[in-house]
Amino acid sequence: MWTNAIGIVLGMIAASACWSQQPPRIAPDVVYRGGDSIPTQPYIARVLQGRDGASVPALPMSEGVRPLEEALPLAPSPLVPGAPHYVLREGMIRPLFIMGMDPQSLDWLVGASLALAALGAQGLVVEASDRQDWLALQAAASEAGITLSLFRADSLADLYAVTTYPVLVLSPTHAALLEDAPVERAP
Repeated sequence: MWTNAIGIVLGMIAASACWSQQPPRIAPDVVYRGGDSIPTQPYIARVLQGRDGASVPALPMSEGVRPLEEALPLAPSPLVPGAPHYVLREGMIRPLFIMGMDPQSLDWLVGASLALAALGAQGLVVEASDRQDWLALQAAASEAGITLSLFRADSLADLYAVTTYPVLVLSPTHAALLEDAPVERAP
């Protein structure tokens, strides 16, 4: 009887030791990290080469993915500056706002910064002339608790049905918090 119990316990200990062993970890190859990206062609070649043994023709080297701040100036093709307003969209988990670096947008950002920070709104800047001004704006917004990112405006106009900026896009639930904010609802 004790022999069976001891056998079961030893079996459980052995199984536990096998389960606790981790497979060896292999460090991942970093393909993109910030501004220093590397070509993906060698990685794709390895994957494709493994299928049928055929080699993949080499692709020409390019600049790769670059942050938008390296591609300034950024101009909002379908959007133009206008009166500050907001639009309601069902399903918005986090409010966002679209702005440029024009005087109307900058004045609006100063006046609405407390409300935007309280809402946790993410800012998308669709117009910026140079890197120095962009970094200064980003730093000032960060001090006020607001996150700004550069963003191409092409898809935003269709996605949120807006034609002008600055505009705050939020859910009806968040709109109840806007009683004192310096924005008007879009007509």
